[in-house]
Formats: sequence, structure tokens, C-alpha cells
Amino acid sequence: MGENRTKIKAENPDLSVADLGKKMGETYHALPADEVERYSALAKADKERYETEMAAYLANGGEKVARNSKATGKDATAKKVKDPNMPKRGLTAFFIFSNEKRPEVVAELGNNIGQVGKRMGELWAAVSPEEKARCEDLAAKDKLRFIKECEERGIPVTGSKTARSE
Repeated sequence: MGENRTKIKAENPDLSVADLGKKMGETYHALPADEVERYSALAKADKERYETEMAAYLANGGEKVARNSKATGKDATAKKVKDPNMPKRGLTAFFIFSNEKRPEVVAELGNNIGQVGKRMGELWAAVSPEEKARCEDLAAKDKLRFIKECEERGIPVTGSKTARSE
């Protein structure tokens, strides 16, 4: 179909990439059986070529790398290992407020995450300065707890989330 892409793009210059893909799919599905067979044979031959080249590459000491790793140089499938000794980070003032108010909001709206989140944001925006200050004080204490636990376990505390001045 690559040979037809240019033709389809020339006939429809205003198509987005997604729409162009859809148009190419429609064109492919409208092909007669012998044309589909021809493209299938080309795809099979190309797959065999790839597998032969990859086998030769691996035999000469090359290694197979995940697709997204070309730009970063890292294995895209590798997952960052979580430190089991790392204490939980301190909650923000908003999360402290949310944890207190969520049962009321869920009782009012049901367990719809989007609606509950939106309502929590509205309540936080409308909260009194005294209530907001109370939540911010609790958040500061929780942050200090996190820093203390990290220091006790010998875990360096760095980064913008913990290094901000109080």
C-alpha cells in the first residue's frame, strides 16, 4: 500500500495522518482478492528478510532492543525498581482536605471518579482561609515526618517536592 499512499495523499491533501490511514484502509479493503494476495506475499517476503537479517545481526553480537529505546538508549520495557524502604511521601494540603471530605462527596454523588474529583476541586476552591491554613499546617507536619523517616533510614532527601523551604 506504500505505493498508493502518495497517490491518496495527492488526491486528498487536507487529510490528517489518522484520516489518511483510514482512507488507505478503506482502499485496501476494496481491493480484489488477487491484489490482497499480492500484498500478503510481499509482506511475508519482507518478514522473512527481516528475520534473516535479525538472526545474522544477533549472531554477530548485536542485541535486540525494545522499540522505544532508540532515542533514549534505555530498555523501554525496564521498570524502575521501587525502594521498599522508602517511606510514603507527605500528603499535600489538598489531599488532606480531600481525604476528610471524600466520604461526604461520594455519598452525595456516588463513586464516579470524574464527578467526585471535580466536586473536590470546587470545594477546595471555596474553602475558608482558616480551613485551608489548617490543612496546610497538617501537610507541613506530614512533610517533616517524611523527611525524618528518610533520614532515619539513611535515604537522601532531595528534589523539589521535599527541598522547598517551609
